[in-house]
Amino acid sequence: MDTKRVLVVYYSRTGFTKKAVLDVAKYFNCDIESLIDKTSRKGFWGYIKAAFCAVTKKDTNLEDIKYNPKNYEIVILATPVWVSSLSCALKTYIKEYGKEIKRAALLTTSGSSGNRVQTMQAEELLNKPLVASEFVCQREFRDETWPEKTKAFSECIKDKLSNLYL
Repeated sequence: MDTKRVLVVYYSRTGFTKKAVLDVAKYFNCDIESLIDKTSRKGFWGYIKAAFCAVTKKDTNLEDIKYNPKNYEIVILATPVWVSSLSCALKTYIKEYGKEIKRAALLTTSGSSGNRVQTMQAEELLNKPLVASEFVCQREFRDETWPEKTKAFSECIKDKLSNLYL
């Protein structure tokens, strides 16, 4: 697969999302865009600010991006779940660049549950259906079972991209 067809864009507050997304990116050997929130979300108070941002549906300020999503066939978006919502950083990115995204997939991580609501949020913001979506919970990181999910997610995306060019 032409690796320049895939871009991974992620935000990770604690490192769990980064761990999962790097596994996906390794599968595709593709470009990776780490979203940098200009508001610190570190520690307890960062967690509180993150929750407040999610509940109030506020956007945030991001550092400039390196990769233009319009240059890729698919953008894999990855984010932690904050109060049943996409992170403010990912929502802000989609609002700013979503029109340039041809196809998207979503990977979410959380301490408990998620994915259905976040999938609907992403599709609404993008104004298009996702090619694939997956959720990895913190327990799967502790149990070391998360690579099975990221592999299945990556293979699903690869299959759907392959079908576009038959």
